Amino acid sequence: MNVMADTIELAKYNGVIQFGKTLSQLQKATITEITGNTDAWMSVQSAGYWLSADVVEYQEEGVQKYKITYLLVYGKGDSINFIDGRDILI
Repeated sequence: MNVMADTIELAKYNGVIQFGKTLSQLQKATITEITGNTDAWMSVQSAGYWLSADVVEYQEEGVQKYKITYLLVYGKGDSINFIDGRDILI
């Protein structure tokens, strides 16, 4: 999450992520559906984004490996956008 902090701050600075906008009931429901978190919309409304990251363990060819999965939901204008990604840990 710290790795993404600078990028998020730059996105807020240049207007890609906008905060402080009142969300509609449909937007709140959409954010809840995307995140699975009933409180995530409050973060998008106040801070402009909601971010989660988890370390996931998996097996590949009998070798135990790890990856980070992350979900960034953010508001811009009247739209709600999200990035669902992962990084392989080596």
